[in-house]
Amino acid sequence: SGMALGLAGVVLVLAPKLAAATPPTHGNAPAWLVVLVSIVAVAAITAGTLFQKTSLARTDIRSASAVQNIGAASVAGMLALALGEHRWIASATLWVSLAWGVVMLSGISVTLLVWMVRRGDAARATALMFLAPPLAALEGYLGFGETLLPVQIAGFAVALVGVVLARS
Repeated sequence: SGMALGLAGVVLVLAPKLAAATPPTHGNAPAWLVVLVSIVAVAAITAGTLFQKTSLARTDIRSASAVQNIGAASVAGMLALALGEHRWIASATLWVSLAWGVVMLSGISVTLLVWMVRRGDAARATALMFLAPPLAALEGYLGFGETLLPVQIAGFAVALVGVVLARS
């Protein structure tokens, strides 16, 4: 099925992070935890969107996006406290990253997801979530000089095929 292929592609894209040697490259968090949180996040967004399919059809898009953002901010805040990540280093990188997260990820992306769910099948819309990790790996390669390994490129292709199958 398309969903299984999408998940397999995500696993391939994240495989190098799972196999990363210590010390971790993600602050204080081990690489396996970063990958696990990523997978849980995609699963939670998918499950939440499918669960809200009926209420999203009757709700204002801005309100639905606000509720989802409050939930996400609560979880992120708890994880930041639990992992001891409480530093605030005001730099251009921080502000650009924050603006990207607020405008693109929280604003435009969630609004588009809610809009797609309203106008079509929720499963087809949430299948696009399987492209998030491959696109993040590509963004890391293009924007931050991270390595993009052949297994990740293969994972991108597998995830893309899975999304196309799930949406057809």
